[in-house]
Amino acid sequence: MIDLKTQFLLLLYSILSGIYLGASYDLVYYFILIHLKKTVKFVLDLCFFVIQGCIIFTVIYKISDGIIPFYCYGIMIISFLLYYHFANQYYEKSLYPFRKLVYYLINRLLKILRYIFIKPFVDTYLFLKQIFSYIIKKLIGCGKYVSKKIKIQKMRKKFKIKQDST
Repeated sequence: MIDLKTQFLLLLYSILSGIYLGASYDLVYYFILIHLKKTVKFVLDLCFFVIQGCIIFTVIYKISDGIIPFYCYGIMIISFLLYYHFANQYYEKSLYPFRKLVYYLINRLLKILRYIFIKPFVDTYLFLKQIFSYIIKKLIGCGKYVSKKIKIQKMRKKFKIKQDST
């Protein structure tokens, strides 16, 4: 038999865990699941509820010394449904600016990381590309000049040979 204090704690934690489950699902949905395909979303939903269920029932199991009464399940479901009926719309509206802020901060962090880690390599690559293209152009120009001189020399030799034979 569970004493009255433990039953009251179970009631309180069951209500709070239903609200927690709804609020945490909203967070996961609005930040992660909203952008995914249905099959991936289904798998992640399943994983989310299994993990959250383990967390919630571990807490309730420790409070009640190993006994989880049936009414805890009902109270959790009812508080989850009440959260979705009353607080979901308010929570969604209050999450939108927070979501924009998080996306802004993530984008800024990615820009900083790109600037720190990627930009030096790209700049070095572009610099080396310019140097090598300049060197190659000069070598090609020099090669063209040398081949032109060789052709002129051959023409002179040919011309001299023809002049000497006549």
